Amino acid sequence: MKYTIEKIETKVTWEEEQAVGNVEASVWIGGMEQQTEEIQKPGLYLTSAEAYTSPVLCASLVNRDGQEIDRIFPLPLEEEMQFCMRAEDPQLWNAEDPYCYQLVLEIMEGENFCQDRRVEPVAFSWWKIVDGQTCINGKAVVFRGVALPEEKKEPEDIQEFLQTMKQNFQNTLLVKTEQKSAQLQRWCLEYGIYLLEEGKDVDAGWLRARLDLEKEEESNPNFSLQVVQTGVLVENRSTFVDVSEYEMHYEVCDMNGRIISEGQLCTEISAGSSRYVDIPFAMPAQPGEYRFCVSLCLKRDTPWAAKGYAIVSAETKISNLYERPEK
Repeated sequence: MKYTIEKIETKVTWEEEQAVGNVEASVWIGGMEQQTEEIQKPGLYLTSAEAYTSPVLCASLVNRDGQEIDRIFPLPLEEEMQFCMRAEDPQLWNAEDPYCYQLVLEIMEGENFCQDRRVEPVAFSWWKIVDGQTCINGKAVVFRGVALPEEKKEPEDIQEFLQTMKQNFQNTLLVKTEQKSAQLQRWCLEYGIYLLEEGKDVDAGWLRARLDLEKEEESNPNFSLQVVQTGVLVENRSTFVDVSEYEMHYEVCDMNGRIISEGQLCTEISAGSSRYVDIPFAMPAQPGEYRFCVSLCLKRDTPWAAKGYAIVSAETKISNLYERPEK
């Protein structure tokens, strides 16, 4: 008999003093109308030895590296099932670093046969108003947002809109109650977007009604690069993220775009601080002017851009007549 995972709902709570995140999950199972005596008595946790003598639900909570941090014993199937999982001192989610855990659900029949499998993103964060300022995970944040246009209803249109938001350095999406679907909440977790509900989370007056897709922000509000002859001054204006979360790429090109020298490095610059980074590239042998470009790029694939996507870039002109100072 075929059983399926029809629906998943999760509620995440945060215990601030203990730094513990809890995931309360509700799961609806399809195919229970064909239930026979093959389903063991509901409400009992099965031992590992008993677990696979009939179809059961297995659940685990894994981090971004695929490491399991919590699991439940296999549960006998019921039409509606509830359970709770926990994560001690988890990595917290924010729009700059949308760290998501995965709730992995499987209906198993026998040790090696999976009837159905679903993966649900789960994120931990805590919000608080301090002196009129919204704080997330204890730090004040600035909402740079737009409203979801009413004509954006198809999944591909909404995902394209979210992608454009992220590439234009927007971190907040305002929606009406009827627009706030479970799928949209999942996407906002994975993309790294604060999702606010109009009339509930915020007064809509301060947020623009639409995003001008033809206009790009002048610069990334979280990072600034100032390239000089031998390196780059990096200003990290973000709230949460260290520069080491990105790869720094550099290249020296002639004026025709031919690459003379290139490389990458990783450097630590904490949120809210600045530092000059010396870049040890080889000066071109031929006389003339060259372009020296430095970029901060994504280390991993994201839903809105691929690994290597440059979130900020800057460049300057250099000459091979320049003499590097002695260290």
